[in-house]
Amino acid sequence: MVPSPIADDVRRELGILAPAERKVARIPLASYPSAGFETVVTIAERAGVSAPTVLRLVSRLGYTSFPDLQAALRKELDERSASPLSLYETAGAGAYGHSTAGLVAHSSTLLTQALTQTLTDVTRHDFAGALTLPYDSLVPTLAVIETPVAAVVTSLGDGAHQHMKRGEETARRVDLV
Repeated sequence: MVPSPIADDVRRELGILAPAERKVARIPLASYPSAGFETVVTIAERAGVSAPTVLRLVSRLGYTSFPDLQAALRKELDERSASPLSLYETAGAGAYGHSTAGLVAHSSTLLTQALTQTLTDVTRHDFAGALTLPYDSLVPTLAVIETPVAAVVTSLGDGAHQHMKRGEETARRVDLV
């Protein structure tokens, strides 16, 4: 998993932003990273605020100008689009060895890091707000989470898939789903 430093910076600031700045911040987070390449005017219109509000947020995030933010975003995208071969070479051939146990241990480490990072990225403000929402409003978020989980289960093979199906059946029996 490649970090998204700009998105992380925005998420960290969400809880302390003024309401208008928070509206602006949610626009790039909702369609990250492409929204960062829209114009200031377009982002302002989508957020329902003025262009100076967008520029205040850019400044609060530590960038000298909107083009400065876009240059940082381009650099981040270049780093994220590294080829699998270069990522493998960076990790080194011994990242997980060539055994099944090594691959499982490596996958476990990556999943744990991803989950930890996800929970770290959720601001207290957003977490507190989510606790007050009815379950039905969380369904789109759960669907987003389900997609990478399904990909991991698929890559781990049929045994993991069967295990997940048994868990789903159990959840249905006790009315969790």
